[in-house]
Amino acid sequence: RADRIADVVGHRASVIGTEAVPGGGTLPTVTMPSIGVAVSGDHLDSLRERDLPIVGRVIEDDTVLDLRSVAPGNDDQLIEGLSAALGGSGR
Repeated sequence: RADRIADVVGHRASVIGTEAVPGGGTLPTVTMPSIGVAVSGDHLDSLRERDLPIVGRVIEDDTVLDLRSVAPGNDDQLIEGLSAALGGSGR
C-alpha cells in the first residue's frame, strides 16, 4: 500500500518505517512498528483543511502519514490530498 501511494504521488514521496502509539495515547510508553509515507516540508495545514481532513505529523521537516489507522479504502483520498498539498495531481 505505501509503495503504491508513494509511487502515485510521485518522486516527492517516500515510504518510511514509523513507530505508532496504540490505544489513542493511553499507553504512551508503548510503540509498535508501522509504515508511513513521507513528503518533504510541512503540509499539515493544507491536509487538515480538506473536506475529509488528513492528520499526520512533522518529523525532521517531513510530513509523515502513518498508514496504521488509514483504511485501505481511503488510499485514493490520501493520494488526492497529498498530491493537492504538493501542488500537483499525482502521477
